[in-house]
Amino acid sequence: MANGSTSIVDFEPSRENGLQIICSNSSKKQFKFDHVFRPGSDQEAVFGQTSPIVTSMLDGYNVCIFAYGQTGT
Repeated sequence: MANGSTSIVDFEPSRENGLQIICSNSSKKQFKFDHVFRPGSDQEAVFGQTSPIVTSMLDGYNVCIFAYGQTGT
C-alpha cells in the first residue's frame, strides 16, 4: 500500500464469500456475504454479478445490495 499504510481487510483465497477485519489489538473479525468483490475486481465483474439482482428489483422483487468501498470502477 502507498505511504507505508497497511490494509485492515484480509481476503483469504479459501473464503471466496468472506473477509476478515484486523482490529487494532490484532484480533480478527470474520464476515460472510453472498459475494465479496476483491480489490482488483473490475466494472465488468461487478456488473455481471449484480445485473440479475437489479433485473429482479425492476420486476418488483425486494432486493438488497450492500456496497462499501471502491470496486476499481
